[in-house]
Amino acid sequence: MPLTGTVTSHIAVRADSVSQHRATSKEKNMDPVATRMSDSELRAVIGEILDRQAISDVMLRFGRSLDLHDWEMYAAALTDTVDIDFFDLTGLPKVTTTSAAWARFAAACLDRLTVMHQYSNFQIQLDGDQAHGIFYHVSRHRFPNKAGDDHYTQYGWYENSFRRTPDGWRISSLTHKFQWSDGNPTLIDQSDPEFVAAAQAVFDPR
Repeated sequence: MPLTGTVTSHIAVRADSVSQHRATSKEKNMDPVATRMSDSELRAVIGEILDRQAISDVMLRFGRSLDLHDWEMYAAALTDTVDIDFFDLTGLPKVTTTSAAWARFAAACLDRLTVMHQYSNFQIQLDGDQAHGIFYHVSRHRFPNKAGDDHYTQYGWYENSFRRTPDGWRISSLTHKFQWSDGNPTLIDQSDPEFVAAAQAVFDPR
């Protein structure tokens, strides 16, 4: 006697039972915090993730603009007025300047060099429309010359503050630190007239 219909029905019932068991098991194994999260809490979590990504993107554009010598992109990563602490490089105290003046200073430092900046170990703390972050960097500079090594590399981190603006997150405070360096620091020619003028505009405006 053919049993095809009976066997098929039995398999279908068994499959439904297994599926229900698996679904129940998954529900039991779900994170209880996630199951209790309200819509507003979920929106807050998603908003925080998006803010962290946007801030990370600003830092990556900041580094990319240095490597490309794209000073318009560089200035656009900063708020119009920005606090600068580059004591480890310049030996000069913290100042407040404009994004345009700081971009001119960066250009005076790096325009003649081939550079590559790598960032890692992102640590971001959000506080509403403000944020703070630490970002490790390896900053490589190269310029063939007859006076010494053709490379100069810094190893350290940035300690930056950020502000949400109508155009998105921007760096409002820029602190550059390095633990050590190797190579030839004179590749950044601090005697060059363009460097001197740009540094004066930032650190000693008159």
